[in-house]
Amino acid sequence: MDEVLPKIIVELYQMNLTLLDMAAKEEWDLLVEMAAGYMLKKQDIMEVSADDLSVAERENLKKVLKQMVENEGEITRKLQARLHVLKQNLSSIHRGTTFSKLYSSQQTSSIH
Repeated sequence: MDEVLPKIIVELYQMNLTLLDMAAKEEWDLLVEMAAGYMLKKQDIMEVSADDLSVAERENLKKVLKQMVENEGEITRKLQARLHVLKQNLSSIHRGTTFSKLYSSQQTSSIH
């Protein structure tokens, strides 16, 4: 990103890198907070007109956007892995609750 790019693209790219870093560090709460701002900023890039950019800037913009898409793919993979872990945890909790209820009902039955 040595060539000059519109400020909004540079800011968006920096946010993208920060989100990728948060996903790598499993900082899920921070990632979720920042992701909303990232999505809003992403909508703002529609204001950038490729017609206003030089050929070199357009090529650089393509590279940056490609890298951002790759980063988003990696973030998505990490989020899917986290979701899988959370689903397993919820399933374990549900099983534990079910067993606990069964045990309690057996204990109550044997007392009477």
